[in-house]
Amino acid sequence: MEIDKVFSEIGEFGSYQRKIFFALLIPTSIFGAFMMLQLVFAGATPDYFYCHTDGVKEAIRNGCSNANRTCHYEYDDAFTSIVSEWDLICDQSYKPSLAQSIFMLGLLFGSFLFGYISDKYGRLWALYPAIAGAVIFSFISSFSNSFTMYTTLRFFAGICQAGVGLATFVLATEILGPSKRALAGSLAGAFFAIGIMLFAYIARMITNWRVLSILTSAPGVLAILYYWFLPESPRWLLSQGKVLKAEAILKHIAVKNGRGEKVDHIKLIVPPVSHTRRSYSMLDLFRHPVLRRRTVIQFYSWFVNSAVYYGLTIGAADLSSNKYFSEALSGLIEMPGYVISPILLNRVGRRYSLVGAMLVGGVACTVILFLPAGETYIKTALALLGKLGISISFTFIYVHSAELYPTVVRNAGLGLCSVAARLGGTVAPLLIPLGTVYPNLQFLVFGLLTFTAGIFNFGLPETLNKNLPETIEELDGINPHKTETMMIDLPDDRVKLLESAMMEEEDQTTEC
Repeated sequence: MEIDKVFSEIGEFGSYQRKIFFALLIPTSIFGAFMMLQLVFAGATPDYFYCHTDGVKEAIRNGCSNANRTCHYEYDDAFTSIVSEWDLICDQSYKPSLAQSIFMLGLLFGSFLFGYISDKYGRLWALYPAIAGAVIFSFISSFSNSFTMYTTLRFFAGICQAGVGLATFVLATEILGPSKRALAGSLAGAFFAIGIMLFAYIARMITNWRVLSILTSAPGVLAILYYWFLPESPRWLLSQGKVLKAEAILKHIAVKNGRGEKVDHIKLIVPPVSHTRRSYSMLDLFRHPVLRRRTVIQFYSWFVNSAVYYGLTIGAADLSSNKYFSEALSGLIEMPGYVISPILLNRVGRRYSLVGAMLVGGVACTVILFLPAGETYIKTALALLGKLGISISFTFIYVHSAELYPTVVRNAGLGLCSVAARLGGTVAPLLIPLGTVYPNLQFLVFGLLTFTAGIFNFGLPETLNKNLPETIEELDGINPHKTETMMIDLPDDRVKLLESAMMEEEDQTTEC
């Protein structure tokens, strides 16, 4: 029995699976939002500060034209940050952005490291050290006494955070049946958006950056409980030839779901030995022609989604003079998309839903460039529509990507996609200043990137209600130019009619 068939028998999203799913994604998604947004507030620059020099106190706001490095600086006491503590202003003002880039660089390295660990040693062996490392490094960074120490610890926290996000999403997806994977992606995005809003509220209440940084680590501590109840992915176990262990976990799920009568029927199809003994890496993503084509499109799409998502999120500060409200709004605007995402994914399909979200977001951002000056409300509405489109797209692409890759390289594939996302997130802050070159130029770039990514995704197959491929060999015989785009089930009489017509055509060709 194929594993997707087993899930249809024992429950695709039963009570036991729901407990595991929510226990996995609620703390780790909120923890992930806290980690990603920490520097938005911990690295914030005060609206104004004072320069004390030669007995003169000079107020400086929105610039440094009158400031010099011989000053003794005094800052607005509305909040503290690494900027106010280590004088990261004027010629040092690039350092908060540098710290964020270094954190994103850590995510990049972590995507490679934990993608490999997860595929070779299992999802849990990647998850446990990743969570422990992210909590520890984030906590210690709260006591940094220099910018160098802080950024170094944030780099290692980023490495581990990549593992947390990658392993939890893959594991949460692989314990569900095929019809519930869209719901999983939507809920994961919704929890992250809730984390954005919650962190904005906490940052408004906790204005000391060190205390805020300590609280950033708190949700991850809950993950210690995983050790006592979290099962390994049965899909990964099956891909490694550990059939008895995979069956044992599926039987346990069946009993916990109240489907104990199905236990005796759980007999998995054993993969060939050659599939279970070989180790796979990211290089395998480019050896098979179908995987290579999918990977190239996915790499660009993830880069675009991340660059535009973080670009619009960071740029949300311009929507209001209150940065806490703006950040909360950027999370709130995502929520409607997560409500309709499961409906679109399960009725319209993965490919067309993803393409549609990208095209809508791309057009909305592009139109901003052509607005007359002073149309603030229309600009805000279009920017929010663009954020809504790209956030929905980000949800869809998680689900679609997970379903496109075979189990043996799924973590490697998502790891490479995560690399693309990290590169996009690193580029995002560099695109926002384009608005100083020409008004709203950054929105044109965001729009064109998103629109072209949407067009490219037309070249990927639909995966709605399709069994997840377990091995790369299952893709053999699939013509990426024909078979992937013709997922049509014809009645038997139509098939016979087509076969007859083809045979007649061959006979005519032979006679000629």
